Amino acid sequence: MFEAKTVRVLTILLTVLGAVFGGMGLGLYVRAGWLAESGEAERQRAELACVERLRGLGTVARNDSGVRLTVSTIDDPRGRLSDASALLGACPGWAMAYFCMGERCAADGSVAMVVELARPQ
Repeated sequence: MFEAKTVRVLTILLTVLGAVFGGMGLGLYVRAGWLAESGEAERQRAELACVERLRGLGTVARNDSGVRLTVSTIDDPRGRLSDASALLGACPGWAMAYFCMGERCAADGSVAMVVELARPQ
């Protein structure tokens, strides 16, 4: 069907192309691993920055789903309500999973605010 010289040239060409595309695939696989590692490091830095911003408002505790902020004394409820809204701006991408403000939120019956933020998915 084909001459021996044509078959030889096509075989060499297809072998070289296979090696080139195999190398490109390996390069993409390695690069994806590097990007995943750098994305995880960036996520951890963003979480630390979020926690540091929250520490200025009250007691911060990390849990499996995200972060829990407890403000034990509230002198100005309206101001603290605006602080709770601003938390989402301090932690972009996070979602408010739980919010409680009032006398039933603290164990001792004082007026308190509890906010839980869930990590971005």
